[in-house]
Amino acid sequence: MRLSRDGAGATRIHLARDAGGDADPTIDFDAFLNAAVPSDDAQRWREALDRSAATLEPFSLEARILDGAGAARRHRVAASPVRLADGTIAWTGVAVDLGAPRPQASDRGRTGDRLRQAVASLKMRDREFRMVEEIAKLGHWASSYGSSGAVRFRCSPGAAAIFGVTPAALEIPLADYVARFVHPEDAGRVQAGTAGLGEGATGRRSREYRIRRADGAIRWIHEVEEALARSEDGRVETAGIIQDITERKETEMALREREERLHAALDVSRTSTYRWNLRTNTIEEDESIHGLIGVGSGAIRNLDDYFTHVHPADRDALAAAADRSAREGTDLAVDYRVLQPDGTVLWVSERGRIFFDDHGRPLHMTGAITDITERKMFEEHQRLLLAELSHRVKNTLAVVHSIALQTLRRSSSLESFAEAFKGRISALSRVHSLLTRSQWRSAGLEELVRQTLAPYGGGGASSLEIAGPKIAVRPKPALALALVLHELATNAAKYGSLSTSSGRLSVIWDETALGLLIRWREEGGPTVEEPAERGFGRTLIERAVAHELDGSVRFEYRGPGLLCEIRVPLTSELSAEEARAPFPGER
Repeated sequence: MRLSRDGAGATRIHLARDAGGDADPTIDFDAFLNAAVPSDDAQRWREALDRSAATLEPFSLEARILDGAGAARRHRVAASPVRLADGTIAWTGVAVDLGAPRPQASDRGRTGDRLRQAVASLKMRDREFRMVEEIAKLGHWASSYGSSGAVRFRCSPGAAAIFGVTPAALEIPLADYVARFVHPEDAGRVQAGTAGLGEGATGRRSREYRIRRADGAIRWIHEVEEALARSEDGRVETAGIIQDITERKETEMALREREERLHAALDVSRTSTYRWNLRTNTIEEDESIHGLIGVGSGAIRNLDDYFTHVHPADRDALAAAADRSAREGTDLAVDYRVLQPDGTVLWVSERGRIFFDDHGRPLHMTGAITDITERKMFEEHQRLLLAELSHRVKNTLAVVHSIALQTLRRSSSLESFAEAFKGRISALSRVHSLLTRSQWRSAGLEELVRQTLAPYGGGGASSLEIAGPKIAVRPKPALALALVLHELATNAAKYGSLSTSSGRLSVIWDETALGLLIRWREEGGPTVEEPAERGFGRTLIERAVAHELDGSVRFEYRGPGLLCEIRVPLTSELSAEEARAPFPGER
């Protein structure tokens, strides 16, 4: 006897005659029951078959079957089920006629052989199923849901092995199962997933949650439960299959963590990855490319689409590098510019690697594109800075040379030369240090004045007044002003207000209609008179103001002290706002 039930619930039966007789055709099971089995026995047969389908357990019953003459004869029916790959449930079994005359010895032997074969087949099926459960870490159980609660009443050894207990330890009310075995963080979700089954809900439910084994280990399981039938007392009978999926979940979580780290690294470094199919010329970009070059999702489908975003001046070089890499199978390494929709130019660095098929033919290139705009701007700034530094070193050496010659020419002795030369070189050194702190961008005029006067004891004296708006001075005028202020301070220390304790000095600047006015006023020192001869200090001041600052200087020698007024235009070299100068390329 063979039965089968497909996924739609249609059941068919095939009865093979004993003693090598002709086989009956496969017929509809309900048609067979209606035609050959009394109604009360037919109902018991249907219920036994439904239970066996739900639990995949063998069934056995006695039922009357009408013979060809219409007489009812008692039969013992036993069969074992198995679920096929397509979901069909197939039973193999026997139906023994209990009401027939006492069989001959040969007939008894054949019947016994068939029974032994059926028992052996059932045992083999059971071993096969247990082996599948063990290898796949599977288990199954049956449950009953009613208004008074749910009870799990049949558990397989495979299910018990997953929990590290005996099957009987799992055959308990569902509430006890949740409290004892389900992870506390997942308990509410498991209970909610079974809600409604007691009220007659049908269908299949699937969920994943964590359990606590008897040894304390935490494992992940995947459970599928299906409501199959309602019993006479109103309870809903279900069948469930569970599988230990801990390794899969750990792999998923590890992959998720790696993806999170990768995405974080790509976002922080402003990097986008891609895959270029060399055979179809199609490109698969990740989402970060849209933030990098400012295009919408799906806008880049192939190499031609991408090249529309590459700076025209760099397209040929990029095309040549990509062609060479694809032709020779070498890694791609190239820097180029891309254009964003608003016209912003970005520098990117692209690195790619070719992958080949089993025959050595190129399949695709996988690579990454990184925004290196800041690095390129810094490199350009460094290049300009080095060029500027080289230019300034030459100019500084020329200034030092000129200062040395002029100082030597106007010094009466080697000692006086050394003192004057050292002071002027120190002034240059101090302003160099000041500019270095701002990477040779600018220096504040107030800081320049205070730094110049500090060696003469006037940096913090109460007799000193320094005031004026914030002015940023670029390197070229800063060097000139440092020398000018140094000469004025040296003269004041030797002959003017800084040479006595009662002297006072004010350095005040302001913006006027004609530009920047710097007023150096000395009072309270020795009486001053205009010298008969023009000294090197005054000559240096006048030349520095005229040639380096494009301005003018006026000296007024009065009895109380010297007044020096310096007027220079407010140009890009002298800014009314003391602010950081931008990097090259910054807006």
